[in-house]
Amino acid sequence: MKAILSNLILSAFKGLLYRRVEILSGHRKSLITALKRAGFLVQRVKGSHHFLRHPDGRTTVVPMDSGASIGPSLLVKVLRDVDLTRNELEELLA
Repeated sequence: MKAILSNLILSAFKGLLYRRVEILSGHRKSLITALKRAGFLVQRVKGSHHFLRHPDGRTTVVPMDSGASIGPSLLVKVLRDVDLTRNELEELLA
C-alpha cells in the first residue's frame, strides 16, 4: 500500500513540475545560449547532440533536432543535470 501511495505522490509531483516548466519550453538554440551564459562550454558535438560541460564538472546533453521545441521532460532533465532552478534559467534567457 505504501508503494502505491508513494508512486501516486511521485507522479503527481512530476506532473506539477512538468506543468511549471512548460512555460520555458522553447527553441533549443536559446537553451544552449543560456547554458553558455551560465558558464557551460560545448565540449563536443556528435551528430545532433551537443555535449556541454561546466568547469566545475557538471555536464549535460542537448539534442539539436532541426528547429524542434524543447519538451518539458527534456527541459526538466537538463535543469537537473546542470543544477539550475527554473528561475535561474528564466534570468539567463532574459
